[in-house]
Amino acid sequence: MSLDPLSRPQSVFALQKELSREGERRYTKLSVGEKMRLQFDNMVSDTKKSMKRATNFGGAKAR
Repeated sequence: MSLDPLSRPQSVFALQKELSREGERRYTKLSVGEKMRLQFDNMVSDTKKSMKRATNFGGAKAR
């Protein structure tokens, strides 16, 4: 989309149409800190899932 305000979509529908067009998508690069945080969050969630499975082994409920 253009930086010129008058050439940008002027309605919500025009904006949705503009955004849904197939084209080259550009993403901002993640910083090293952001990459590390994502990896850490993935490790934590994987550990939580495996611990949940390990503690509920056999499906028996604890009393």
